Formats: sequence, structure tokens, C-alpha cells
Amino acid sequence: MSKLSKGTNIIELVKMAKVGRKTGQITDLPDRIESFLSQRVLLSEWYPLEDFWELLRVVHEQLLAGDDTAAIRLGEMGAHVAHDGIYKAFIKPGDAGRTLEALDRIWPRLFNFGELRAELQGANGIRYTFTGYGDMPRLHGLVLLGWVRATIAIAGATHKESSIIVAPWESGDDCVIEATWS
Repeated sequence: MSKLSKGTNIIELVKMAKVGRKTGQITDLPDRIESFLSQRVLLSEWYPLEDFWELLRVVHEQLLAGDDTAAIRLGEMGAHVAHDGIYKAFIKPGDAGRTLEALDRIWPRLFNFGELRAELQGANGIRYTFTGYGDMPRLHGLVLLGWVRATIAIAGATHKESSIIVAPWESGDDCVIEATWS
């Protein structure tokens, strides 16, 4: 089975790439990614995961600063777009725990592979374990970290700490992210 990413992941990256192309910040695109700029990306359509990775890389490296902070910021922006739109129903204002637990129900709507398990850690903490995604690029892991941080704030809490505890690009097949809030 091919790994796929939903159009909801891709559309904002395409919009950003179009802006970067117009401003001259994005100059070098592979042909398959160039085609995204001229076609209509459908929110409900599935696209090859490699195209999502490449769009993510291009926007991160050519439009943003290309560092870890920019990758995390990209995830934060993505969380705001998703939670203000199609996934707004998953936000439980004032209840960061319930909001963050919902990510395990959002994951299969975004990707057709892997599994995400969300486990609350006490009253103000969460542990995410991503399985079946051993080829996760470091960039996507940092974007997911940003998504978690922003989701804490969107739910009305204050982010305290978050980090990638286990990284598949360093060792193992799983990715584990932990976060706390107040």
C-alpha cells in the first residue's frame, strides 16, 4: 500500500509555495511539485506522501529560514489553519487534555498509514506515540512538535514544555512526543 497524505495537508503548502514563487523566494522546484502550483488541490483527495514531504521541504528551506525554529513554526501555522477550519470540532476550549487527545482521531484523516496513540500524562501532560512511520523525516517530526505546541494554546492553555523523546530518524521505528501545559 502506498503511503498517502490528504489534500488538507498539502493545500496550505501549495499556497505558500505560490507566494514564494511570486516573490522570487522559491526558484527551484522539482517538476512533480511544480505541477501542484498549476493544478487544483482538493482537500479530500489523497496525494503521494513523497509529494507532501517535498512540498514541506521546499517551503521550509526556500521560503522560511530552513532551521528547526522555522519547522516548528510551520507546524504551529498548520495547526491554526486546521483548527480554525476543517478540524474545529476537535477543539474543546478550556480543556487542553481532551483537545490534545483528539489528535489520534485526526491522524487517519490526514494520512492513510501509521497509528497515533495519545495518552494523557497526569492532569497537564500528554505523550504521543506514532507507529508505522519509521521513515518520518526529521522535518515532519519538528512540524508535528509545532502542531502540538499550537494546539495547546488553541485549547486555551499555556505551553510549558514539549520535545521529541524518540525520533525514528535517529533510532527505532516510532516517534514519541511529550508535552506539558498549565
